[in-house]
Amino acid sequence: MQMSKEQDGKQISSFIRIFSNYLNTIEKKMSNQQLSFNEIKVMLELNESDQLTARDIEVRLDLDKSYTSRILKNLGELDLIEKTQSGEDKRLYFLLLTENGKKLAKELHDQYLEILEGDLDLLKSNGKDRLIESMKILEDHYQREIEED
Repeated sequence: MQMSKEQDGKQISSFIRIFSNYLNTIEKKMSNQQLSFNEIKVMLELNESDQLTARDIEVRLDLDKSYTSRILKNLGELDLIEKTQSGEDKRLYFLLLTENGKKLAKELHDQYLEILEGDLDLLKSNGKDRLIESMKILEDHYQREIEED
């Protein structure tokens, strides 16, 4: 059944509203006395990737430069991250998790997966598969748009 542009727009708007609320729910579940949710997201990014720069964090998380700088400063003061200078380009610094940072990032990652797995377990098997496939389609589409910019 084909929907009109207006119906499509309403459906997309409804999805965005619900998904935004879901992200807020995850943020509340992940709340941490020590870190803001954006700081947690930075920790999770650094846990998944080697050799990220401050600019990489800005782009991946769509954060502004000065806010990213404040986040990184705080994480450094908490002994969760450190900067290491590139051997090839002395102007470039990579962000690395400290031992304390690795431990906390693993705990945060496990907590995050537990939340997602719990939510996915509420879906019936075919609904879960359809949701994940739909997310892959959206991710592929928007990743191509980002790469083209």
